[in-house]
Amino acid sequence: MPLFFLFSLMQANPMTPIWQWGAATGSAIVCTGLFLWSQIQIAILKTGIDHSIEMITESNNTLKAMVARQLEAQEKLADSVAKLAEAVKQQSDTHEEQLALIRDMASEQKILSSNQMTIMNGFQRVVEQLIDAVRA
Repeated sequence: MPLFFLFSLMQANPMTPIWQWGAATGSAIVCTGLFLWSQIQIAILKTGIDHSIEMITESNNTLKAMVARQLEAQEKLADSVAKLAEAVKQQSDTHEEQLALIRDMASEQKILSSNQMTIMNGFQRVVEQLIDAVRA
């Protein structure tokens, strides 16, 4: 019957099947139209989804590349921070040694100053004794 129906639709006058079979023909035409419309909509939707998938995949790949570059930059930053910390530690050690030397020099300077004071006091006494000896 469906094959006969299709052949009858291909007649010179397409209105004849509608008059012969009435609502059945109209509903078949509507169903066929709806089927074709749904297939067109599915194709449009599939094209849109495929385009969206391509965009998402491309965006995903771009994001992966950005994350990889950011990870590499963070690793370089971590290495730089470690090197900086090592340099600061070495500088701190050097400063500690310099401060120890300055402390030693200050204590030596204090001893020298004390000795110089003792010498000056002794020299002053000698001069005073010489003055007293010359007066006498």
